Amino acid sequence: MDRKVLLIAGILLLCLATACRASEPSYSAHVWEDVDGDGRQGEEEQPLEGIVVQIVDLANSHLWMRPMTDAEGNTFPFKAGDTCGQYALILNVPDGYWPTTPVVVNTPNCGTAHFGLKVYP
Repeated sequence: MDRKVLLIAGILLLCLATACRASEPSYSAHVWEDVDGDGRQGEEEQPLEGIVVQIVDLANSHLWMRPMTDAEGNTFPFKAGDTCGQYALILNVPDGYWPTTPVVVNTPNCGTAHFGLKVYP
């Protein structure tokens, strides 16, 4: 068999097995310090690390995960499969902060929930 045909076939197989597949729907969260308390992350407002976000199944109230945010304020993605809209993300507000955004988010199309926290005066 021609080398070009083998190379193309190999690339197609690799593509089907990995990166070329559509990404699986997932949920994640992003948390930041909302210094001005407006519920929107400004350019100077920093992400918060170590904040717990619960992922709860709305069909049976089962707690699936309690991921913590990383240094960029993000949780790792929770793969939802075909169940977008079945889960809610719930922010655990730590002592010393108050929320500037809703603390419970149901993202019907999957995606990222954004949570702002302001230092309690």
